[in-house]
Order: sequence, then C-alpha cells, then structure tokens
Amino acid sequence: ASVASVDGMQFQTQPSLAGLQSMPFEMRFDSTYFQLLKLLQKIHTLQRVITVEQIKVERKKELAPFQKITLLLTAYSFPKEQNP
Repeated sequence: ASVASVDGMQFQTQPSLAGLQSMPFEMRFDSTYFQLLKLLQKIHTLQRVITVEQIKVERKKELAPFQKITLLLTAYSFPKEQNP
C-alpha cells in the first residue's frame, strides 16, 4: 500500500475484492452545512464509485456559521492493466 497527502487529504491505495483497487482517503475542511450537502451531492454524481465511510461534524462558536468537517471516503477503480 502507498500513502500520499495533499492539503488536508490523505490517500492510501489498497487491493480490494473483485479485482477493484480501493483508495481510502480523508478530507478535512471548514464548511457550512449547505456547502457540505452540495459536496456530498457532487460526490454522488461522479463517474467513479466513491463511498462515504464516515462524516464527522464539529461545531465551534468561533467558526460560526462554519463547522469543522472530516470525511472518510473510499474511491474504487480497476487496476491500470484492466482499464478498457
């Protein structure tokens, strides 16, 4: 498994079942509730299969109207040699 990190996101590829490659990653950001909903809707419409494993929302008065959001996600793809 390999690991990479990009501005609040951490990626780690792992082999998974059925010949698919899974890449769990974490996103951390400050957002309003409605911005979070828009992001989740966009994730739902992507051409790639992405599962939302966990959503963590921390409310802090000093960030209002924003909250600290942590998303744990997993993206799935075919290994390069299996791509059409």
